[in-house]
Amino acid sequence: MKLKTLLLLLFILPFSINSFSQDLHRDLLIYYPLDGNAIDYSGHGNDGVNNAITTTDRTNTAGKAMAFNGVDTYIDLPGNPELKPSFPFSVSFWVYFEEGATYIMTTDFAIDNHSGVWFNRMLDKRFSMSVGNAGGNTSPSQRSSFDTDYVMEDKTWYHVAAVWYNAIDAEVYINAFLRETFNSGTAQEMGYTNANGTIGRMDRNVISEPEYFEGKIDEFYMWKRALTQEDVNELFYGSGLSKTDNINFIQGALTLSPNPTTDLIYLKSTDNFQLQGIQIFDTSGKLMLVSNENGYNISLDVSNLPSGTYFIKMLGYNQSKHPVFSTGTFVKQ
Repeated sequence: MKLKTLLLLLFILPFSINSFSQDLHRDLLIYYPLDGNAIDYSGHGNDGVNNAITTTDRTNTAGKAMAFNGVDTYIDLPGNPELKPSFPFSVSFWVYFEEGATYIMTTDFAIDNHSGVWFNRMLDKRFSMSVGNAGGNTSPSQRSSFDTDYVMEDKTWYHVAAVWYNAIDAEVYINAFLRETFNSGTAQEMGYTNANGTIGRMDRNVISEPEYFEGKIDEFYMWKRALTQEDVNELFYGSGLSKTDNINFIQGALTLSPNPTTDLIYLKSTDNFQLQGIQIFDTSGKLMLVSNENGYNISLDVSNLPSGTYFIKMLGYNQSKHPVFSTGTFVKQ
């Protein structure tokens, strides 16, 4: 069953949720499906120079993503000045890590100089993203970093959507959920050099050679605007701009009790899948609560919600690391 058909069935409720964007083309700078090449499908001709390897995507379809070996593979962005956008702008991609700390991409591949923006997984596997002021070195004063507490495990696909409002204000959605970030570094502005952007490598400090990404990347986008939650929903739950072979979610079995409730609800997996994120909507479709709790059994405090009926969406992974999507309703008294 195609994803959009499945979601349509899941969303047959006494109310409607306007969860998908209809405007992903607006202010689009780059769209690389990465189907064995780095051809730009945004209509702007920003084709990349491909030195990566064709591989399987998150549905295990051959030739639908690009692999990076951690040694010498990368994709260079063209030298179009528009690809060094001013604020606000957004970047989106699917990523799969092999192991260890690694740098995913940068919009400005300068040597010994923090510039543009970049994304990485840290030693403890938490996701991070940063902006540099092109001040001439790689000290903390030359960057502003946004670290999450979200752990990205090895050999698992994740969707990332990053929104930059300015050098000290940014948001990151992982698997369509807005994640909390913790700021470090003291840079107050973004700067660029004459270097092109690149996917798959980064020069992170003055005492080491550039580091190369080890893993897979798919469906890379860049916009010169801030994405909305609806945009992110379309990229993650929907089919994005062109692919119709997006990931097929499994409807997961999950118990929710007590129902009705006055304060706490308890979510328990009955299909042995690990919850990774929860969204609660009211009957008008308004997002009322987001939780990034993860585990097989979760308690959620809903005591601050007004009395009424609520719709709950839950995302997780089964033991095969396949995304699992589950929905339900509950009554708050």
